Amino acid sequence: MTSTNPPTDQQLNDIEARATAATDGPWCTDSWEIYQGTEYEPGLSLWTGETCRGTGSLEQDRADAAFVAHARTDVPALLAEVRRLRAELAREERLHGETIDDRDQAQEIADKLAYAVAPIEVIGEHSSMNCPWTNAYELITPAADVDKLRAELAAARKPHTPRICECGHTVHTHTAPAPHSCFAYGQTCQCPAYRQMSHEDALAHQKRKQAEYAARPSA
Repeated sequence: MTSTNPPTDQQLNDIEARATAATDGPWCTDSWEIYQGTEYEPGLSLWTGETCRGTGSLEQDRADAAFVAHARTDVPALLAEVRRLRAELAREERLHGETIDDRDQAQEIADKLAYAVAPIEVIGEHSSMNCPWTNAYELITPAADVDKLRAELAAARKPHTPRICECGHTVHTHTAPAPHSCFAYGQTCQCPAYRQMSHEDALAHQKRKQAEYAARPSA
């Protein structure tokens, strides 16, 4: 019975040793006997051995002889292919192991990120019906809301801009019913409408007015 177990490295080495010790190839046949060479030439080919006679069938004898003759080159070729495939398999197994390690590490990191967003009581554990990664992702504030919150925070941190019109009057001097007409110190402002000074100009104007007021003599 032919064994279904793959040959061991030692068995391969034994096969290679027998092939190496045999008469150099390639071999050929005249239908029954084995000769050296790629094609049998009467009187010129070096005889290797008489082999395949006695099966009772001329065609079978020829087939057996062809098998023996070609085994001289077939066996080394098959040995080389087996070893190449084994080396490739070892490489793939190593890469597969590395891929599994990378996957496990990625899953560990994903778990840490998910449970940093919400506790296990909220997003649950891994199961066929639940994915804590998806649950955590859905709990994260949408990007648009994050941008809005950041803009509001930046505005809150920005220093207050004094409400001063480009004409130099404060917003309070522009009357509510007619914002295009403002009054200051009893004089009518001729600016067509309230126009907010830039932040830098408004701060400078305010500081200048404060300095003028502080320099006024006491009554």
